[in-house]
Amino acid sequence: MSLSELQDLYSYGIKRQSLQVILQPNFFSSLPIFDPSIAGAFLLNDLNTVGGFFKVALFGHIVFSLVTVIIIWIHLLRISKPKLFPPKKLMIYIVIALGIIAIAIPVKSDPPAQMSNLPVQTSFDWYYYFGYYLMKLFTVNQNWLILIGSGVILSVIPYFIKRKNNPPVYIDLEKCDACNLCSYDCPYEAIDMLPYNGERKAILSPDKCVGCGICIGSCAEHAISHPNFPELNIQPRKKSDIAVFSCSYFPEPEWPSELDILHYRVPCTGSVMPKDVQQMLDNNSEKVAILGCEDCYYRLGKNWTINRFLRKRPPTFSKKFDASKVRLYTLTQYNKNKLLEFSKETGSDIRSGSLGIEDHRKSNPVLSIIILVVFFALMIPLSNTTVRFFNPEEKTLIVNFKYISTPEEYEQVNTGAAHMRALNPVVKKRSPVKLAIFSSSNHELLFEKEFTPRGMRQDIAMFIYAQLSIDADHVDVLLTETAFPDKKLEIKNVALRKGDGTFVILKDDKLQMAGID
Repeated sequence: MSLSELQDLYSYGIKRQSLQVILQPNFFSSLPIFDPSIAGAFLLNDLNTVGGFFKVALFGHIVFSLVTVIIIWIHLLRISKPKLFPPKKLMIYIVIALGIIAIAIPVKSDPPAQMSNLPVQTSFDWYYYFGYYLMKLFTVNQNWLILIGSGVILSVIPYFIKRKNNPPVYIDLEKCDACNLCSYDCPYEAIDMLPYNGERKAILSPDKCVGCGICIGSCAEHAISHPNFPELNIQPRKKSDIAVFSCSYFPEPEWPSELDILHYRVPCTGSVMPKDVQQMLDNNSEKVAILGCEDCYYRLGKNWTINRFLRKRPPTFSKKFDASKVRLYTLTQYNKNKLLEFSKETGSDIRSGSLGIEDHRKSNPVLSIIILVVFFALMIPLSNTTVRFFNPEEKTLIVNFKYISTPEEYEQVNTGAAHMRALNPVVKKRSPVKLAIFSSSNHELLFEKEFTPRGMRQDIAMFIYAQLSIDADHVDVLLTETAFPDKKLEIKNVALRKGDGTFVILKDDKLQMAGID
């Protein structure tokens, strides 16, 4: 990609990129590690002038994106089958809603960015630049405190609000038949199939186990146990009306007084073994109800429960049993009247063999799209605010360019191998410069500032930057090297006007107004 093509790519958004720097040019320069004039680097849209700064900033975005991906990967290392994308239905609804918004309210672009100056105003996305409002309310140092303080707070919150995990499960390796189902089903990859006494066995990593018990529901051999898992009464007895398994995060349910209920509180609905349910229906219960979370606290427990009883995931619910005698209720769908109705249902009331699932996931596509359209429409006022770069009633002068001053001191390197020595003396120090601005009419001094070359040895180019509101109609700009008073650059009779800022830049070793060749 050529330099001109690279300029075209980011010139479209240069106004918004430089907005914060224009209004708070000392945000970074308030830190001692930054040159105070570095703010000027954000204003110019010329890569030749800015040098490596914008090149580094451009590729820095790529680096930050890669770092973010790596951090997310590390965050998800101990989680198997992480959810990286929203549900398919939601993605479809969002695309449709965005399409409606795009057709109803088309985007209007601002005028294209100029090469070396900024317009008086531009549209501003509050939705993305929410931190900008803080920059208008607080000082630079206060904004740094807010930025760093909020980051620290967000970083330490997980250490104070931790998941209260249950004790880890116990695996009886004598009973384990190495079926590998527990390893597949564990949401946290806490179980691995490894060699043990010459055989493959399910080996637990206790530091990864959160005690959800989902692996209990995976093990047909009952080789896995947990201290919080209840002892099931599955021996032949007089049958109760309903046996209920409720998740440990499900609130204490209310029961119909007329029903005989066996209640078992389990760590997660995923820990319910289909084989145990089969024995209950055979020996001591007419029906079985499972009460769980809308969105499983342990991520996969609800999904695995449904798939096992739908006979889509092993260990499956046997086809010898009528799955319509099993009903799953999520938190918002359960009440004691529904449980009473379920107890009275017969095979003729519902399709025989099907698992009854009462969940919140029945969505209304039209209503969902309308809600999303309204939500996106509310963002439009937040992303279409007009922000002024300069006060239209003031005359603003901006002097902004990169300058390499005359060397003031040299040093000759005579050490090291001969072929590695510099042929010419090395610059040790360059001259500081003084910027002065005078009124053209009476030669009154309006502004004066000295700039020092960057680098530890003061031998690197400097960014000359000054932004002033001036009452005079015309000004003279003079740049003088302090170590060489005869070395001067000057532009006279610079006309100032209200509205757009007037830029003075360095081009072809001459000071001139931006936009003039």
